[in-house]
Amino acid sequence: MGVSAIVVAALPIPAEAFRLVPAYTAQRGLLAVCTSLFAFLVLAFLFYSRHRIAGSMFCPGAGGCYAARPAAAWLPLVLILGSLAMVFCYQAELDASISLRRQTTQLIGITKADDILAGTAVTDIPRAIPLMVL
Repeated sequence: MGVSAIVVAALPIPAEAFRLVPAYTAQRGLLAVCTSLFAFLVLAFLFYSRHRIAGSMFCPGAGGCYAARPAAAWLPLVLILGSLAMVFCYQAELDASISLRRQTTQLIGITKADDILAGTAVTDIPRAIPLMVL
């Protein structure tokens, strides 16, 4: 678990460094810390509960072998599709947030999305909580 915990906790760092996920500059640091912490805690929970999880995922089969239960066999696909849906939901929420911010900053003349993402203070981010949750 030692190496995998470090790898999982370090994954958000290059994603933030290369700006792979568009986000407000004011939220980037908090998102990186929370994502690393959450990923580590999920991995720790899975490691701690691995015997109970394995018992519910597999059932004894013929000849002493174990077979995956149908729900367990489809679970990775469901999780991948759920993650993909969350990516699209985040992008839609970010676009809506930028549009709301653009409406309030039209008097100043800031209209480019990159300028809005870079120049918005953390207290002025529209829909900040849904963005953090997604």
